[in-house]
Amino acid sequence: MRLRTKLLSLTIVPLVLLLGLILLISQMTQRISAMEKAVAQAEVILMREAVPFFNLLNRNYSIAVQLAETISILKNHGRTERGPLISLVRAVQKDNPELFGSWLMFDPDALDDDADFMPEKLEGASVETVRARMRELYGPDADFSPNDVATLEGSFCTYWITDEQKRIGPVTA
Repeated sequence: MRLRTKLLSLTIVPLVLLLGLILLISQMTQRISAMEKAVAQAEVILMREAVPFFNLLNRNYSIAVQLAETISILKNHGRTERGPLISLVRAVQKDNPELFGSWLMFDPDALDDDADFMPEKLEGASVETVRARMRELYGPDADFSPNDVATLEGSFCTYWITDEQKRIGPVTA
């Protein structure tokens, strides 16, 4: 082989290997850069979507804790009439229309002697009769949801939802 050919082959082989190495490093750098951009984009989406959701959950949890503490304080002062407690929960729902719903549930005789007026005691009565009796007992904000599991088990349960027009009303069957 001639010297020129030998020199050419000795130079081309390392040159090709060097070029291949440069291409490999470039590709790896592009891949890392693409992954970093994807992670940054995911973090932006997370901050835009998840943080407001968690803030909403925390706010609603705080409302529930404050309401429970208020009811506990009222109970400690002997203020356990269901009508005012129902009105309190409904007022919280009214003041916070972004809440989907709120409910207040009592076991029979939990705060007062209401066992004679529970739905199971009014077996055979119409839904309207039971609803009227609940309102008579607990005030105009009390509602009876005939298919509610707690109600069917004999627990008084009143539940409201806020509709798209921000109106508050009972859950209906």
